[in-house]
Amino acid sequence: MTHAVSNRPLVHLRAVEFEQVSRALHPALLGQVLKLDGYVDHGADPVLRRELPLVGTPVIFTFGSPFRVSNAVKPDVPSLTLPHFVAGLHESWTTTQSTGASWLMQLDLTPIGAMSVFGMPLQALSNRIVSIEDVLGRDGRQLISNLE
Repeated sequence: MTHAVSNRPLVHLRAVEFEQVSRALHPALLGQVLKLDGYVDHGADPVLRRELPLVGTPVIFTFGSPFRVSNAVKPDVPSLTLPHFVAGLHESWTTTQSTGASWLMQLDLTPIGAMSVFGMPLQALSNRIVSIEDVLGRDGRQLISNLE
């Protein structure tokens, strides 16, 4: 996994049914973006993963089967099945569960980058998982349309 700019343009990890590709960041993105990764999940069976909190805001674009996400800090909140979502800063782990084969892009923003992109205080996203459309509105819908 690559977290900083390197001379290597591409890192490619492959497991039996799961692939990850990481790219070095353009220097203009440093300070705003922590990393940009692509994943392919070839598995047809659901896989449950525990995601540890990070000092950043993951923005997930899923193509294919959406992911079911839940929040350990707010167990009373039902899990969500979202194709595209933002996870605010969390105090604890969350879970993601694949619902079938898919591929996704994950953009991890720094706190400053998240405030810049979303135009809101990070407290509004704290311990929450929300759809990209809920955060970016019409611009979010247009972005998703362009990516699809």
